[in-house]
Amino acid sequence: MSDNQIVNIDELTADPLNANKGTAAGQSMVDESFAKLGAGRSVLLDSGGGLIAGHKSTNGARAAGIQTVRIIETDGTELIAVKRTDIKAGSDEAKLLGLADNQTAHAGLEFNYDIIDGMVADGLDVGWMFEEFQIGDFSADFADGLEYEEEAGGVDVPLLHGVPDTIWPSDNDYGIPVLSLERQADAFDLPIETWGAKGRSRAAGTYHFYTEDGRFSALWSKPNQPIDAGVVNLVEPNYSLYKDFPVAVAIYRTYQKRWLARYWQSQGARIFVDMNVHPSYHAVNLLGVPDGWTAYATRGYSDRLELTEGEMRAARARAGVDDILFMVYGGGAKVKQWCQDNGAVWVAEDMDRAKGRYSEVIYGEK
Repeated sequence: MSDNQIVNIDELTADPLNANKGTAAGQSMVDESFAKLGAGRSVLLDSGGGLIAGHKSTNGARAAGIQTVRIIETDGTELIAVKRTDIKAGSDEAKLLGLADNQTAHAGLEFNYDIIDGMVADGLDVGWMFEEFQIGDFSADFADGLEYEEEAGGVDVPLLHGVPDTIWPSDNDYGIPVLSLERQADAFDLPIETWGAKGRSRAAGTYHFYTEDGRFSALWSKPNQPIDAGVVNLVEPNYSLYKDFPVAVAIYRTYQKRWLARYWQSQGARIFVDMNVHPSYHAVNLLGVPDGWTAYATRGYSDRLELTEGEMRAARARAGVDDILFMVYGGGAKVKQWCQDNGAVWVAEDMDRAKGRYSEVIYGEK
């Protein structure tokens, strides 16, 4: 470990591939902590002095008038401790700084998933960092402000923000809502965007949710978000539903996406029914979808075109006609060709569109 180096904070360069976009509220929290308590945590640099982690801390330090940074070099084989000589053990300042440091460490988390997708494409294993968003519990929802109340028996249940308790009409024993035929999607309104990929405040003609469940976990607690963004059409959220999932999970996740879809219909949006589930759950997935429904969407996979074919057959059977709206997101050239051959609309993946490999939408030919 080398001797200390003191450099001007402006000599640190931001990481252009920093996937944590942060939020204005999160930065404000960090700024206030630095202004009241001073610098409590360190930043992480690469060998060239570029920031790896600590962008919000650097901004907060500048805002608080801190002009220098003390650099201690290490090869990663030891911990680096920051010792505040002006704060006494057990003091009020120590307690406040300990609390503030834990809070600001994760303040305003909002990821740029295009950058993360690029890392995955380069073969980097990032999945272990996002397991809390994929295990199907409430951990991701806490980060989005989901409140809980304790009922008899000590069971915690989520409360929807600003949405009245609502039971929609149902035609099945599970209470899964029935969608309104009057508010099914009747066109592929542009632009067609992935929810959360380009900022949730950006207006889209059609939002879909063919992405990690973590990106849309907050919808169950804050279902007004896409409505407030001014959307025309919404594809139902694609909650993960695999072959080895219990039937009870399939029923509940179908209930969630159908409840959200029915609520969005009540707020003026038009709906595409999500078909991207394992074939063994096609029947469960169509609970609450009325006969004659003609607007559907799914996720495409080049090596599993037989699944897409099965989803289209199930959709046409429920519609009672072959002439339906059927959108497929992703999957590459083979899926694109399948869509053109089968009268479906193909939407290229975000990464491919960003790299200019495909135009936004390819319309199929019947």
